[in-house]
Amino acid sequence: MIDHQRGRQEAGLLDNLKTGLKVKRRILLGKLPTTLRAVELRRGAFRRMLEAAIIDLRGEIGLLEAAAVSECTYWVSSVAMADWILRHKLNDLSGTELSQIARQQAASMGRCRSVMAELLQDEKKASSLLEEIQRRFDAQEAIE
Repeated sequence: MIDHQRGRQEAGLLDNLKTGLKVKRRILLGKLPTTLRAVELRRGAFRRMLEAAIIDLRGEIGLLEAAAVSECTYWVSSVAMADWILRHKLNDLSGTELSQIARQQAASMGRCRSVMAELLQDEKKASSLLEEIQRRFDAQEAIE
């Protein structure tokens, strides 16, 4: 009888581990801290707009398109995080750190453009697509 209860208790412990009960703090991979919630929202909105634009151009999103969207979204979120740092930590940054952030932003957008240019096989079309998405995104943010 005692062994039976012990087995039930051990099963309960395993259930708690599987479901996350009694865990005080979880680490969520792919999630930003709550202070960067705006960056996460911006990333999701950009991804949806980019996916919609690719569907308009190609009719569907295949494996290559999904990879390009994912990579481009990563670089855009990097730019958004740098924007957040500039808005909230500007007084704490030195001149070299500011120039490093500016270079990082330019490089990230350049990588995004190159990924989209490779996907669309036309650099001008990729640049105009990203500019149009950025324009729509800025207009949406102005409304909200």
